Amino acid sequence: HSPGGSVSDALARSRAIREAGISTRVSASGYCASSCPLLLAGGLYRSAGAGAYIGVHQVYAAPTANGTLQRGMADAQTVSALCQQLLVDMGVDLKVWVRAMETPAAQLYLFTPDDLSRSGLATGRRATTRPEPREPIVGDLNTDAG
Repeated sequence: HSPGGSVSDALARSRAIREAGISTRVSASGYCASSCPLLLAGGLYRSAGAGAYIGVHQVYAAPTANGTLQRGMADAQTVSALCQQLLVDMGVDLKVWVRAMETPAAQLYLFTPDDLSRSGLATGRRATTRPEPREPIVGDLNTDAG
C-alpha cells in the first residue's frame, strides 16, 4: 500500500528489487500510486490482486527558491528519460509512462486489469531479464511523484 513518493528513490529501489530477484505484488484492494508502479515494475514476477488500485500521474517537484524554468525543464526531461528507461529495462510498455504524462499531478490515472496485463506491469509470470546496474545521476533532483 503506497501513495508514492520520491521518483529517484523508486527508480533505485526498483532496480534493486530486480537485481535481488524479488517478485512484486499489489494485494487485492491494495493501493499503488504515483511512483509506486515504478517499484512494481522491478519485480521478476509482477501481479495485482482483484480490485487493486494502481495508478500514475505527472511527476512534480517541490518548488525551490533559486530554480529557473530552464533548470526545471531539464530536470523534468531527465526524470522522464530515467523512468522510461527503467520501464524498457523491466519489459513494461512505455504506454504506462504516456498515461502518467497525460494525467495532471492532482489526478490519478487508474489502470484496468486489461491495461496491467497488456502493458506488462502485471505479468503473471517471471520476467526474463535482469538489467545491468546503471550509474546514479550526479546530484539530487529533489523530485517527488506525490
